[in-house]
Amino acid sequence: MRRFLRVYALVAATLLGLPLVASAQTALADDDRNGLISAGALVGAVLDTPDDWLLFGADARVQIDRGLEIEPRFTYQPLEGAHVIQLDANLLKNFELARPGRFRPFVGVGGTLTSFSPERGEGDTKVGINLISGTRIALSSSSGYEPFFTAQYSIVRDQFNSFSLVVGASFRLRH
Repeated sequence: MRRFLRVYALVAATLLGLPLVASAQTALADDDRNGLISAGALVGAVLDTPDDWLLFGADARVQIDRGLEIEPRFTYQPLEGAHVIQLDANLLKNFELARPGRFRPFVGVGGTLTSFSPERGEGDTKVGINLISGTRIALSSSSGYEPFFTAQYSIVRDQFNSFSLVVGASFRLRH
């Protein structure tokens, strides 16, 4: 339970602290996003488990080319008598829409390191791949705040393959 409270406090501090950092940043034009670095927090559900479905974590995005981003991501899923920690490194492709609006869809693929740790006994760590898709909701270009919705399927050998849906928000840290 203490471990859950520590992780909860970390996520809460991230959710409260990142808007303060983002508010100090300068405005960016919508079409000038190369070199953009953003970080955010997320909360969601693993849909493959009827119990212990809650997960939360943090992610970052680094623009490497127009339309391409690298997304390192950390998620924590508390379970009864155990927990799962997942570290991801995804490559995301942003879609260029003919009529851009508020929604900015993306797809991606990446690697994952998943660690299952029971309170007693030995844990299990495996590597796998991620298939990811989602959308960001564009607000004003000067706010630095960008909510998102993501669906991710993680394929991990000899462990359950998890399908998760998350919502979160990113904040621009640097351009």
